[in-house]
Amino acid sequence: MAQLPAWVVLTLRDASTLESLVPSLAALGIRASVTRDGLVLPGGFLGRVDAPPEARLLDRSIAKAPIEIGPTSLVISGGMNDLAREEHQRPEALRRAAKDVAATMALVTGLEDSGRIESAASRKMTELTKLVVALAPITTTVIMPKANNIAVAASELAARAAEYIASTGYHFPLWSYLKLREDETSDTIASTGMWTFGLPDVAMAIAPGDELRPYTDALGAVKREMVAEGSWLEHGSTLATSLGQVSIDRVRDALFVKHGQETPATLAARSRFARVRGYGLLLGDATHHHRPAGADEIAVEHFLRAGAASMALTNGLSDRAQRGSTAADENDFIELTLTSRDLGPWADGWLKWAAGCIRANDGSRPIMPRDRLALPDPAKGIAGAIVWPAGHLNGAGPNEPAIQLWDLIPFTPAELASFRAEPTAQRTWMDERLARGDIPLIQQRWTAS
Repeated sequence: MAQLPAWVVLTLRDASTLESLVPSLAALGIRASVTRDGLVLPGGFLGRVDAPPEARLLDRSIAKAPIEIGPTSLVISGGMNDLAREEHQRPEALRRAAKDVAATMALVTGLEDSGRIESAASRKMTELTKLVVALAPITTTVIMPKANNIAVAASELAARAAEYIASTGYHFPLWSYLKLREDETSDTIASTGMWTFGLPDVAMAIAPGDELRPYTDALGAVKREMVAEGSWLEHGSTLATSLGQVSIDRVRDALFVKHGQETPATLAARSRFARVRGYGLLLGDATHHHRPAGADEIAVEHFLRAGAASMALTNGLSDRAQRGSTAADENDFIELTLTSRDLGPWADGWLKWAAGCIRANDGSRPIMPRDRLALPDPAKGIAGAIVWPAGHLNGAGPNEPAIQLWDLIPFTPAELASFRAEPTAQRTWMDERLARGDIPLIQQRWTAS
């Protein structure tokens, strides 16, 4: 049976099995039972026991207390979440009509609660919050897979959660966070973790020179409205915030919030956000680290993956077409990737070097797929890289072109010499790599850099 997506991962203080957890949970006042599907928990949640996550995959950016990885993980799922997402994406009129019917039924049956306005998905997150707090005594760390693998100490999250459980507050500050993405021309603030509410993540460009706080307040207001109403805001809709009126753009699986006059800087921020969302959809669950764009306006996005090679991708090279390129040659709008199991900051230099080669091309002989880029002098045993087609990213909008993804395949000085000695040697070398399936071994050369 396919595993359900993880909503939250708890690393436990002691090594445990599903069977040994039942009495431990009973001691905490939590009724649970083991079935063929896993550990049935209160609130309709299902648990499974797994190995602890790799420490390198955790986002510790909000943690104040030390992060301790226990010997066992309890993976808790609330299901596929598709139903909530489909419901929230219904047209506004249909969604409101269904809500009115539900409110009327609550009045008729006498099951109406305190009158708190909150979506069903948010109510489910309230139940998950209570469950996670109840499990805190046997938990070391709480990890949020759908919020970039953000990790906090269990005691720290339990303390934060107390006010939400005791009051009528909304839970996005516990399960969805705002993160600042810094860049040379325009910073972006973006949420992570709205998936658990059956809602899209949201982002907003910060006008150069503006203070951060008004934007976090405004974006927080947008999130609060979405969580309370269970609303996947429609493209082109508007909303009043402390910053004034904002409008909504649907960008891939997320929303981009626009405020004031659009500028080249804010448009660039939107484009970078759209590509990040596209990369995430291509690569699946991963921990994302943004590496800011400098004066070249090219950022680098790192995606760390469990059980698979990690990837770094440029973000901004495709803002303009390569000189002399054509869509037919699939060499016009390009972003570069680098694949490594030992990904680190060192990858940025290689990607920026390759991007510089493309940007510096005068167009008389544009770089084509499968061409090689050679260094003036070898570095770390690498003489250059072949730009190898690795798929494409569809445009974020109907009139936006596809972006070609070229992976950098490193070659040695000896291999470069053979390529130059015989015109067909480079293609033969790549054909051999593909036939043997040893491209991952070649990519391991990057780890030595």
